[in-house]
Amino acid sequence: MPAITLTRQDGDQHRFSIADGQNYTAVTARWQNADTGTQGEVTVDANTQYKRVHTKTKKGKTSKKTRQVAVQTEPVTSSAENTKVLRHLYASEATALRGARAAFAKLQRGVTTFSITLAIGRPELRTELPVTVSGWKPQIDATGWLVSQVTHTMGDGGYTTKVELKIIRTSNKDMPKK
Repeated sequence: MPAITLTRQDGDQHRFSIADGQNYTAVTARWQNADTGTQGEVTVDANTQYKRVHTKTKKGKTSKKTRQVAVQTEPVTSSAENTKVLRHLYASEATALRGARAAFAKLQRGVTTFSITLAIGRPELRTELPVTVSGWKPQIDATGWLVSQVTHTMGDGGYTTKVELKIIRTSNKDMPKK
């Protein structure tokens, strides 16, 4: 689906914000097995890859069951203040990994938002539509955007559209600077 282009001249008002989530570059989740007492932690960052491995039976043999594990392609470079530590203590390594992945994905999604109130309404705008913008700062224009919310209004000022955009993220490298 082709991207819709919005220019600075299309809008009456705009707002660009970078949330504090940008400060986190990794998420750590702790786990403790109540049966065996073993404990550990799982750290997820942009370099984390996931693969399935066979589990071991109680006798040490390889089982047909598989589980997902995190593999770091590069060492975690996040410092303690840049790592979000989840407060919840998970019951297993697998649930801790799922929790850390979900929290990291949420941080990546909600970091940057951009909203524009269009002077003339655009009825073709709808959620999940890719958008390119132009006329703002270069780091805003160079970012890929996705429509997260659209509000069409008919009032005294005529037909207007308010568009809220979220960043299309693939990694931390395409994050705009403050």
